[in-house]
Amino acid sequence: MRFKQLILSICLFIIVFILFYPCLNNSFIYMDDGKYILENENIQHGLNLTSIKWALTSFECANWHPFTWFSHILDYMIYQDNPKGHHLSNIFLHSLNSVLLFICISLILSTYLKDKFNYNNKILTISFILSFLFAIHPLRVESVNWISERKDLLCATFWFISTIFYLFYIQNKTVKNYLLMFFAFFLGTMSKPMIVTFPLTLILLDLFLLKRGNNTKEILFEKIPLFAMTFFLSVITLLAQSQGNAIIDTETIPLFNRILNSIMAYYQYLFLFFNPSKLAIFYPYSLTISVKEIFLSISVLLTISVYCIKNRITAPHLLFGWLWYLGTLVPVIGLIQVGEQSLADRYTYIPNIGISIIFISAIIKVTSKFIRFKYFRIVLFIGVISFLMTLTRIQISFWNNPISLYTHAISITNNNYLAHNNLGIEYFNQGNSKDAINHINKAIELKPDKYKYYYNLAVVYHRQKDFDRAIQLYKIAIAKKSDYSKTYYNLGNLYLEMQKYTEAIKYFSIGLTQTPDSVELHNNIALAYYNIKDYKSAINHLEKILEINPDFKLARNNLNQIISEVSDI
Repeated sequence: MRFKQLILSICLFIIVFILFYPCLNNSFIYMDDGKYILENENIQHGLNLTSIKWALTSFECANWHPFTWFSHILDYMIYQDNPKGHHLSNIFLHSLNSVLLFICISLILSTYLKDKFNYNNKILTISFILSFLFAIHPLRVESVNWISERKDLLCATFWFISTIFYLFYIQNKTVKNYLLMFFAFFLGTMSKPMIVTFPLTLILLDLFLLKRGNNTKEILFEKIPLFAMTFFLSVITLLAQSQGNAIIDTETIPLFNRILNSIMAYYQYLFLFFNPSKLAIFYPYSLTISVKEIFLSISVLLTISVYCIKNRITAPHLLFGWLWYLGTLVPVIGLIQVGEQSLADRYTYIPNIGISIIFISAIIKVTSKFIRFKYFRIVLFIGVISFLMTLTRIQISFWNNPISLYTHAISITNNNYLAHNNLGIEYFNQGNSKDAINHINKAIELKPDKYKYYYNLAVVYHRQKDFDRAIQLYKIAIAKKSDYSKTYYNLGNLYLEMQKYTEAIKYFSIGLTQTPDSVELHNNIALAYYNIKDYKSAINHLEKILEINPDFKLARNNLNQIISEVSDI
């Protein structure tokens, strides 16, 4: 690595790290951070044979990403449940990614501009600006600040490392370079499924920037192991998402609506790149899209496509950037709909590189007309960078805590049922039942088919001892989803509090048919049986607990007490 490139790399890392440093003051976001870290016992037990086996085989959170799990396990071993440490790892990875991208672009441009790894000032300047624009953009905030989005950062890390080794392989076709490239890609597949488009991006590089178009058979043959791994990852991912009930069926969102939303999403991601002033953690899916919106989206996409194709000979980097953007978004564009969002900021982490290429190219072309104004480009660059960095800092501030995050999302989006529900939960956790009820009721109004919202509202009324309303809402939740055992557990507990032990036993029993190894259900049904003096059933359930978990002291104490009482009788 040349001295200038080293200095620029260090500067880039430091500036990006400082920009995102305020993330250290932000809290966990229970949405996903709970499942990934705060409530995940496999993460909290540390790195051992059991946790390694779990990480390698688990489909938890509807994903297969063992390397991501390993990173969270190591973080928890060091930082426990202190969010600062987890944020620090994310900031470090993002800063590292900006440097890796800088190196990637430098290597690519050295070939594209026919300088063969000669890092002259022009190459370094363009590479630095591109990687800097990528790193500081407000759309990066979600991936960096949301701890459970570690998978975005790790995937990109291995994506860039693999690309670097591929470029080394192109210059020096040794087995070592190829294996290093493949190994980095393999680790990427263990980080996030988004990397499935990686082999296609290498083909784009070959055809448009590395000038290897005359060796079609060779470039395809080189990618066979990568495509084989991609196929394997795709199958595993579909299994994981199906098992996690994350894939939305075509009855809920018809194929026609998915196509329309995909077109809209491609346009919206472009819009957010150029105007990142209204970014939210969740963008609700709408089944009603106006003709005007579709016409505008198609017009913009077609215009850019035609322009890039028209200039493919004189400016192949434009078509490369555009196809990179379109292609890398395919897995998350919504044709196979995973989750309820219409789009997500985190999905732009890799695709925006393509748009950045087009944007920087356009800036260079436009400002070339003002070349007599010596400092025009510098002033423009400083203006754009200052604007983006300011917006990034503002966006980071919204992530300071869940209430500010969801309140902001509600203020800039329409009908954001998920933000209302999550905001209600946060108010409930803070003891503010009034605002909790208002927001969860709003979520139910916007999305009346969501069983979890009725369940959440029931929990609020349950705490308020408004048992009649709570019972009604629990039963609505059961009617909408009859296989959610927590509803039966809570409803059983409510009847236990009301000393209606027969009703409590009824709902605890149903819950146990769904989660037969739940020690909480066994313990509470034992308490209900004890209160109606059915000691035999109570003892059976307490003994079952000790089979499941011999260290459950409460169950052992309760069992000894009942046996003692029965003996006295």
